[in-house]
Amino acid sequence: WDKSGMICQSEFLYLLIRINVYIKKEIACKLFHEAASKHHFAALHDTTPEITFNQCIELLRKIKHEQLNGNEVRDSIFDSVFGADREEVTIDEFLNKFLRAKQKEEDATIEDVR
Repeated sequence: WDKSGMICQSEFLYLLIRINVYIKKEIACKLFHEAASKHHFAALHDTTPEITFNQCIELLRKIKHEQLNGNEVRDSIFDSVFGADREEVTIDEFLNKFLRAKQKEEDATIEDVR
């Protein structure tokens, strides 16, 4: 992770593996590029396509929705860690409840989350 605050394609593909989302690489790349072009980050910065953290979450939900044949289901990992009634979490909550507790990345810092 380059800690830029943006997520590039290689980081997105790594994330899919890390959270056990199984999708063909070609499809994941296509969806990523569609999301990046939808938000015009590649055109604005004239660089490699990137998406924000929130756009990444939106894309993950879309993938999950499609994998479940269109059934509306909240992200089970998010729900199990933060609660089904939550839509957003703080940096501290993400660090402590997800990275440190769930992922067992005890050496993770606030800077890693940013």
